[in-house]
Amino acid sequence: MIVSNPEVFDFSYIPEKFRFREKQKSVIESLSIAPLLSGVANTVSIYGRSGTGKTATVRRIISGNTEFRSYYFNTISLTNVRNILLEIIHGGRTFVMANQPYTELFEKIGQMRDKNILLVLDEATNIMKFDREGIYNLIRNKELYGTNIGVIFITMDDPSLFLTEREKRSMGLFSSINFPRYLSSELFQIVHDRAVEGLFPGSFDDGIIESISEMSEPSGSARVAIELLQKSAFISTHRGGKTIEMEDLRTANSIISPYVTESRLSGFSYDDLMVLLALCRALHHSSSATTPEVLSSLTILMEHYYGTPINRLNFYRIVRKLENSGIVEGRIIGNGYGKGVTKVLAINDIPVHILEEKIESILDAM
Repeated sequence: MIVSNPEVFDFSYIPEKFRFREKQKSVIESLSIAPLLSGVANTVSIYGRSGTGKTATVRRIISGNTEFRSYYFNTISLTNVRNILLEIIHGGRTFVMANQPYTELFEKIGQMRDKNILLVLDEATNIMKFDREGIYNLIRNKELYGTNIGVIFITMDDPSLFLTEREKRSMGLFSSINFPRYLSSELFQIVHDRAVEGLFPGSFDDGIIESISEMSEPSGSARVAIELLQKSAFISTHRGGKTIEMEDLRTANSIISPYVTESRLSGFSYDDLMVLLALCRALHHSSSATTPEVLSSLTILMEHYYGTPINRLNFYRIVRKLENSGIVEGRIIGNGYGKGVTKVLAINDIPVHILEEKIESILDAM
């Protein structure tokens, strides 16, 4: 058994160490929470790609705070502001009169004992696009109805992009806070924290965490990185392993992003497939391999398949082709001052043993 605390891998989990979003957290608190507590209802929009910590940051802010009453809604199922206000008033119980005027709804909210309310609307893009009347009433609630409801919108894109200039003027200005994608080094720390909290000691090493951070760097998503860690741990457990191996991680990544097929491989020549197979062999016990290591593996393979040796010029041309195809990932690493550089190759999107089987079956049919 590898997983010691499954809750750590739930996307609603708020980690003990909250990394790399303290700046955004501080800005949200200064623009939304501080004014709310002084009787000023501000509207704040936070936006960024999936997995950049938007929801976790807001949940961290409202968790355990007793100075105001907070309501969090994922608005995908609620469709409009009127339904959200009815949820607040009726506490999730069955309600009628869905077409009640906003005057009545805000009057009822004003009669509630909670005078300072923070309303968090997650996945709010559609509701902002298609319920302009509701959004207008919500943003202007203080001056129109005398209520003190601060609002935080959480969206993928900057909401100012889909509001007209006229709508911006009528609703008033609100602050937008961007959540950028995480860097590889940041993803490493986030995933390492989760591994320490959720896995038994000795079941992972820094090499696996580093590979996870590299695989998830293109998306910049902590959600992707944590899912890779979770799936890798359970895949290892299923096979009876005591540690997470690179092949477990590749299998997890192939589940999240499957894309390599026989039809795609069939577009490669015999030499292309031989180089790719040599790389697979070099990656049996490692997350990456240098080009000299792949060349050494290729020499042994050519003897087995009785193929014509591939010269170095052709080899590097094929490597570039495999990189351009997206199957192979390559990077240059330094060997130290004055010692030049080395090309390192990796396959991250499909388990090596599966890719190896596909290649061998195609080679046998040639």
